[in-house]
Formats: sequence, structure tokens, C-alpha cells
Amino acid sequence: MKKGSAWLTLFCVAWIIGSCGGAIGKRKALSKGQRIYIEQCQRCHGAHGNAQLNGAKNLQYSDLNMEERIHIITKGRGVMPAFSGNLNSEEIDLVASYLDSLPVAP
Repeated sequence: MKKGSAWLTLFCVAWIIGSCGGAIGKRKALSKGQRIYIEQCQRCHGAHGNAQLNGAKNLQYSDLNMEERIHIITKGRGVMPAFSGNLNSEEIDLVASYLDSLPVAP
């Protein structure tokens, strides 16, 4: 019975790992973008993108495409500073992608 139980446990673990379907890699990229957002952007934009502190725009109303977001994060806009000195291009891309996960205002 113990041998059968061990095989069943091994099968269940393998099935759970296999059912992730590549989501683990996507989660890592998203969590890195989220981490950068929290460190660099949240103080003005807030956790959900709608804090509007220090003149920050409400990101929940944004209709910018990816290229426009990357440009603004890189070069800055209005009171928002340029992040090209703090973040490399991959990190800027990750933050710009993370913005898609913020709630959208009704």
C-alpha cells in the first residue's frame, strides 16, 4: 500500500506541474514588472494606478499603446521624471507591460 501511495503522490505532483502550461514563466515576468512598478511608480500612481499624487496621471483611464508608454517611461512627461537613467530597456518594457494588469476605470 505504501508503494502505491507514493506512486499516486508522484503522479499528482507531476500532473499539477504539467498543468501550469507555461504560466510560471509569465508570472515571473509579470512579478518583475510589478516589483519595478511598486519600487518606482507606486508612490505617485498608487497601487492601482489611480492615486494621482504629485501630479501623476490616472493610469486606469490611459489609452496609450505600448510604444507610447515606453516612450513616456523612458523620457518622462510633465512632472514625471525620465526613468532611462534608473531602468534599462528590459525593465521599462516590463513596467509598460505590467500596466495592462491594472484595473480599468468604468
